[in-house]
Amino acid sequence: NGRVLVERQNHAAVHGDDGSVREEGTSDMVTVQDASGQLVSESACHAETGSYDDYRALFGAMVQAVEANDAERLATLVEFPLRVNRDGKKPLKIANAAALRKQYAKVFAGATRQAILDADPAAVFCRDPGAMIGHGVVWARKETGRTALFVVNPR
Repeated sequence: NGRVLVERQNHAAVHGDDGSVREEGTSDMVTVQDASGQLVSESACHAETGSYDDYRALFGAMVQAVEANDAERLATLVEFPLRVNRDGKKPLKIANAAALRKQYAKVFAGATRQAILDADPAAVFCRDPGAMIGHGVVWARKETGRTALFVVNPR
């Protein structure tokens, strides 16, 4: 078990000779350390593309849904179509909740399921325009005000 440090920073960017502020926002600087205190990752989650709190809550709910094998609950956390990347093959696109329920056992099984269960939902790595946990096994993003899963990278 490691440690996750989150520092919230407010920022404004001044552009032009008139000193007008053209960019404002909040960023969460996320530092993940392993049990020995060694740096695992550093990233910045921007409020516009999903705050640390947004992603932490989503990934926590996702881990609980996968742990319970609750495809119905998981479907509420997904932005459809859900893209499932496959080595050397065209990605699988899961169009809706009904299709996810049918494909759940295939997509969220074996090593992929274990990678999700082993992932610490707090160990978020943000990279515009989204965030991941578990070394990229799942990715999420915030669009139209909703934070949701949009990619699975099976193991």
